[in-house]
Amino acid sequence: MKPITITQSEQQAKLAFAVHRNATLESIRLRSARLESVHPSEIKDEPVELDFRFIAKNSSAPEGTLRIEVSFLVRVLPKLTKPKKGEPSVEGKTIRKANLETEMTFEADYKLEPNYLPDEATVEAFQNGNAVFNVWPYFREALQNATVRMGHGPVTAPFLKLCSKPVDGSESGDTDHVTPRSPKKRKIGRQD
Repeated sequence: MKPITITQSEQQAKLAFAVHRNATLESIRLRSARLESVHPSEIKDEPVELDFRFIAKNSSAPEGTLRIEVSFLVRVLPKLTKPKKGEPSVEGKTIRKANLETEMTFEADYKLEPNYLPDEATVEAFQNGNAVFNVWPYFREALQNATVRMGHGPVTAPFLKLCSKPVDGSESGDTDHVTPRSPKKRKIGRQD
């Protein structure tokens, strides 16, 4: 499985580093989870693909604390195929029902240095890079544990890399690049 790379501009990385210098990670907790799967015996022996999405946002917190919520959606879907005669389809592709779907939201609390109050752009840069990176190992463990408890083989989230955008604009072909966006532009939840 290819690693996922979150890329940020040099300016975004500098903003995120300002929070990194002025905050200490206090805790990470699983705030909510929704897990759904078909019974393992009902799954056809066919190739599957992983549909993975995440979103990070600033959340209300006590004074002196920066709280970031990071939500993850993972769906294990049969690979897209051309529909057979009589099968329901959209745009010539078979409609797929997820074999397994998990949605988990974690909260990461960062204790801020006295008199340090990051602006909105700084928090956005931090939440879309460093905060996701900090929560990632907790999410990977929870995902793997949950899928095994549902009777499936373990689903392992790919390795996550946090990188700055190359100056020449090129991207390596060995990773799936994710460019963080504001929460308004990305959705997480059921995608029927």
